[in-house]
Parts: sequence; C-alpha cells; structure tokens
Amino acid sequence: MRKISFLLSVLLFASSVSCSSVEKDKQKNDVSQSSEIIEQEITTEAPKQDVVITMSCFKSVPKQLQDIIDRFNSENNGYSIVLKDYSQYYEEIPEDYVGDDVGEKMDQALKKFRKESLNDILNNNSSDIICSSTDTEVFESLKNSGALVDLYEFFDKDEQADISQYNSNIIKLCETDGKLYKLPHAYFIDTLVGAKDHIGERNSWTINDVIDCYNSLPDDMALTETNSRAEICSYFVYNNLVAYIEDLYGDKNFHADELRNVLNFCMNFGGITRDYESDDPYLLKDICISSFDEFHSEIQKFEEINGESTLIGFPSDSGYSASITILESFGISNNSSDEVKTGAWEFLKYAVSEEQQMNFEIGLPVNNKAFDAMAEQDNLTQREYTELLECVNNVKLLKGIENYYLHGIVVNDLSSLINYNSISVDQAIENIYNKILNF
Repeated sequence: MRKISFLLSVLLFASSVSCSSVEKDKQKNDVSQSSEIIEQEITTEAPKQDVVITMSCFKSVPKQLQDIIDRFNSENNGYSIVLKDYSQYYEEIPEDYVGDDVGEKMDQALKKFRKESLNDILNNNSSDIICSSTDTEVFESLKNSGALVDLYEFFDKDEQADISQYNSNIIKLCETDGKLYKLPHAYFIDTLVGAKDHIGERNSWTINDVIDCYNSLPDDMALTETNSRAEICSYFVYNNLVAYIEDLYGDKNFHADELRNVLNFCMNFGGITRDYESDDPYLLKDICISSFDEFHSEIQKFEEINGESTLIGFPSDSGYSASITILESFGISNNSSDEVKTGAWEFLKYAVSEEQQMNFEIGLPVNNKAFDAMAEQDNLTQREYTELLECVNNVKLLKGIENYYLHGIVVNDLSSLINYNSISVDQAIENIYNKILNF
C-alpha cells in the first residue's frame, strides 16, 4: 500500500509540474504573439497620398481629354490630375446686349480674363500642366516669360521615352528656337484635294500654276464646287493667310507681291457659277481633315464626280502650304516642384501613348502607331493612307494665335475688295500692310 501511495504521489506531482509548464509556455506564446501584433500595429504606415497635379482649364474640357484624365487618375500610379477652372475670370457679355460697342466690350472682357488667369499662374503657381489650346494667347505669354519647361530635357533624361514614336514633322512644328515647350496631342489639317488627271503628280504649286491648270480645263469643268469669286478667295486667301503674313509678333514678314497675284486672280475670275448639287466635274475642294473616317468619306465623295484625287496644298511661292492646327498640346510649369514635374511628365507620356490615342473621336493622333492603327480601323485605302501621311510630313505651316488675328487684320479690306469692289487690289494691299506694321 505504501508503494502504491508513493507512486500516486509521484504521478500527481509530475502531472502538476507538466501542466504548470504547459501553462507557462502558453502564456509565453500568448505574450509573444501579442507583442508581434502590437509591433505590427505600431509599424504600419498610413497609405501614401497621391501627388496632386493641377491642370489649367480656361473653358470646358473636351470629352476625349477628360476621359484620358479619368483613366490616368484610376491607374493607382501615385499621381492625380485636378482641373483648375479659370472661366471664373471671364465676364460673359449678356446675349441680349446690343450696340456698336459690343465687340469692344467682349474684347475688354477677354483681355481681363487673360490678365487675371496669367497673373494667377505666374504668381500663385496655380497650374502644373498648361493646355495650350484652351487659350493660346495665355500659353504663348507663359512660354515667352520663361514659365514653361523645355520638354526635350525630359526626353533626354527618361530612358523609356522615345521621341521617334511621334510624328517628327508635327513635333518640329511645335518647336520654338529649338526647344519644345508643348507636346502636341491631336491635330487637324487644312488643305486642298484636286482631280489628279488635271493636276498631275505635283505636290505643291504657285498661283501661276493654278492659273495655267485652270486655263487648260475642259469647258464643262469648274474650278471649285460653287465656282464663285467668294469661294476662290476663301480657298486661296483666307485659308492660307499664314503663308502671306508670317511672324506677326516678330519681323512681320509680308509677302505682298504673292498676295497681290492671288487677289488679282480672284478679282478677274469670271467662271460660271456651279450648282453645289451638280454632278458636273470641278477641279478643287478645300477639306479640313479632323478624322480618318471623315477624310475617307470626303475623298470618296470627291472621286465619285471627279475621278482619282490628289492632295495638293494651297498655292504658295514657298512650297507646300497645307496647314496644321494643333487641337490640344501640353506644357509643364517651371515653377512646379520636381516631384510634381515628374508626375506631369508621366501624364504627358500617358496622353500620347498608342493606347490612349486610339480613343480619339476628333483629331489625328501624333503617335505613329496609333495613326497607322486608326487609319486601318477606319478603312483608308492604301493610296489614301500614303497621301495623307505624305501631307502630314510635308506641312510647313502651323496655324496658331497669329491666324486668329490675321482674319481681323484683313477682313474689312478684303470684303471691300471682293464683295463690294469699292477699293483696288493695290489699296487693299497697302491697307493690310499698314495694319500689320501697327499691330
């Protein structure tokens, strides 16, 4: 009995020690796990906030640009584009306002808007990305004041950025003194399409070439769709002003003799008016190429009446004078921090990537791969594609802020000449020249 009692005592003691050891180990593990949890809670950092990049907005943002901004902001790339609306500075002229000075009041309101928005951008660093087409004059003022970055510097530093993926001629047209202050996004082309059987293989011509071609046309073939003096003037003068008056803010190059020759042709033009709906053939039609689908449609309609077509620029002594209008381009503010500039550059690259430029509804893409893919998608024939690309690569004239003012400079005198014949060609030239000098 004593042995049994002794064994039972030993077993009970061992059991007690074992349980105590297990409990201590359990407590130790609980403390260790608790310490890990506490340590994790202490070392966990709050999610990093996006770097905010402000983009100027002087008027309503085009839908296709807004869509690109929305897609960029959803990429979780560490950056967020926020629009800065400057329309608050613009005082709208009431729609029911009448009077001889309404034009002057609108001009004053526009000048105030530009002054206030420019002052805000320069002095308050309120915009990191400036859209050139929202207000070209504000953009030009910022560029001339040194407020914009030369984007070639970003291309040089960024190994992933390849400038050869964009149309080199469009990029070149956007340069200023060898520097790139704006990256073009979309553009359209103004040019003439003509009947190839009568124009031949040429890709440029002067007004004298046009006259020779016109004089050799069959009797039943008109020069233009309506064959009116006003249309001739529109084709050869208004659509080509940047060829006659260059560098309005600089040396003011005025090609007076060239414009005089064109105006003399317009004033002496005596063709029979053509019915717009007629199936009779005509030589020339001006087209604005703002999409591949529209271009294909315009060419097909022209060729149904006039046979095979060819793209030919407006007549000019300087060579091929179709013109490019940049629909949207982007600059980066010099006043922004390096971190913000980096984010702005990432957006610019994103906006002109093949994937984003494939979503265009209006405008031709500057990205070469997107250009090719959209041309194929919209069923351009090989000949249409080749001619369009050659046109893009040959354009030497960029319409910008100057073109807006050129119309104002010439409109009254050309109207007096073309519509009312109340002044001579020489008088119109002299009046225009004096206005250019005093601009």
